Amino acid sequence: MLPFLSHLAALLLLYRGLFFAINRMGPETAPHQRLAWLLVTTGALDFVAAPLFRRVPLGAWHGLLPLVLLALWLLASYLLRYLKGKP
Repeated sequence: MLPFLSHLAALLLLYRGLFFAINRMGPETAPHQRLAWLLVTTGALDFVAAPLFRRVPLGAWHGLLPLVLLALWLLASYLLRYLKGKP
């Protein structure tokens, strides 16, 4: 169950980072936000692609908890914006 949750959270972060956060950044986006999303998306890509290179990603609870919490926070913020009617 732990590898499934960690890969699901990493895929959610990767999808959210690539298709929503990074693509919709404009000139007014703060540099620290750009760097943060770039690092989160790169970390999620590393986690998802690790088995392709015969590498085992960190699968302990102390590595999974921040990943899952970040994915849940992103999902909650997306759902709140959707329920408010903002694009």
